[in-house]
Parts: sequence; structure tokens; C-alpha cells
Amino acid sequence: MKMTRMEKRFVNSPRRTAKAAKTAEQLARHVNLQNELHLLEVGCGTGGASVYFAAERGLEVTGIDVDPEEVELSCQNGAGVPNLRFQAASATELPFEDGSFDIVYSYYVMHHVDDWLGALREIARVLKPKGYFIYGDIMTAQWLARILRKFTSNYGVPTLPELNEFVNRSGFSTLHSSPAKVGLIGGFVGVYEKGE
Repeated sequence: MKMTRMEKRFVNSPRRTAKAAKTAEQLARHVNLQNELHLLEVGCGTGGASVYFAAERGLEVTGIDVDPEEVELSCQNGAGVPNLRFQAASATELPFEDGSFDIVYSYYVMHHVDDWLGALREIARVLKPKGYFIYGDIMTAQWLARILRKFTSNYGVPTLPELNEFVNRSGFSTLHSSPAKVGLIGGFVGVYEKGE
């Protein structure tokens, strides 16, 4: 789902782009990054994290976003970085072969995807065995998620039990997790390794 104008105003600020790069740097400490690994960023926004991974860590990076305007901003922000490309694509229909990427990074995106579990299945599909999945998003209390899902069909409403079920069923092992409960809705970060 494309963001509203208000969301874009917040997400597309230079400050937010710099914060995206800083967050990517912090989360990358949990995985073994090596030059020439292929990374996919799902929901790249303005490309801050993608630019960091390509320019600072030497990875081959592809950033996707469903919104062509965001892809255009990403291209501008990543201009001149040769190992970086961006394209418009849906998280629920990734246009890549099975096992195409060593790392998939998605940070605070899935609450914008109505079929967020379908997007996670696509991420698992394109990730190589022993690949890393770096994930962060809003997590909603289960009882509240049931209510919210009755009133919205355009947004995802992730819950930690559903995420954990997906992780277990898909053969991921947890390398790092950090839930931050804030009332009924909290943030969550997880770093996973896909099984063989």
C-alpha cells in the first residue's frame, strides 16, 4: 500500500533518511556482512538503509518499494553508487527467483502491507539457505489486532505470536530479538537466519 501524504512527509524527511541508515548500521552488527553479498531491502522508502549497505558495507543491494515516487527518491539519494539499484515492486509479489539474496532487510514496512504474512513468505522464498532476515515493525496486542482488522483492509496488523509462528514454520533461527512494548502497540526488531 502506498503511504498517505502525511506519512510521506514524515518518512521522506532528510532526518528520517539519516535515521534509516543509522538503524541499518546498528542491526547489521548481528550478521556477518561480507563484500559481494546480495541484499534486498523490502520497502526501501527514500533508500537510506540501501545506500548505507551498498556504499558503506560494499554489498550488492536492490531496494524495492511499491510506490514509484519513493523509488525515484531512492534513485536520487543513491546516485553514483554502482552496486545499488532500485525498482518498483510489491512485497507480496517479489520479482526475483527463489534463493536470490543472502540478506533481506525490512524495517517498519509490514504494517503498510495488508497481506503482511504473504510478504514474509515471499521474503523467505527469495532468501538463500543460511541467509539473514533483518526485520523490524510495529507489533499489536492480539486482541486489538482482531478489532483493527475489522476496520481496515489496507494496512497490515502484525502481532508477535503470528510473527513467531511464521519464523518457526519457515525454519528460521533467531539471532537477535528486541521487543519494546509501549501500551497496546510496541516496536519489535528481530534478526533471523534461514535454515538449510
